[in-house]
Amino acid sequence: MEFFHELHRRKSQSRATQSVGSNCKTVYAPITRKIEGKDHIITIGNVATFTGHLVEGGLGGSSKITNPPGADPIHHQYAQGKTTKMTYNDSDQNWDWTDTNYMLGTFTVDSDQYAKYAAGLAQKMAKKEKTESAEKK
Repeated sequence: MEFFHELHRRKSQSRATQSVGSNCKTVYAPITRKIEGKDHIITIGNVATFTGHLVEGGLGGSSKITNPPGADPIHHQYAQGKTTKMTYNDSDQNWDWTDTNYMLGTFTVDSDQYAKYAAGLAQKMAKKEKTESAEKK
């Protein structure tokens, strides 16, 4: 559990969450996930609900997004969907959305895939640093 608290602490220091300020808190809530017909239904305690469904691709089956920008082995492919209803009521927030984007990710990843990803990312970062250094001269 300490890992999750440390992860939360680090994420809470990001610019995106600074606006939350004192409203940010750790809450333990049960998560339920179920599929009823075409609907994917998720609830997070009494704080949030989500209902969505996958959209059909032009050639049948579900539409897929593969290799999006910033993809890592876990986020390399998503099935495209549409949100029917999404609510969140906590931390002085009251979200109520419909007809938004929904991306369903399923994955199986092993250490070799992550090692290959890390090596490729290191190469990209080194190339970027070299380019930025050359531009400063």
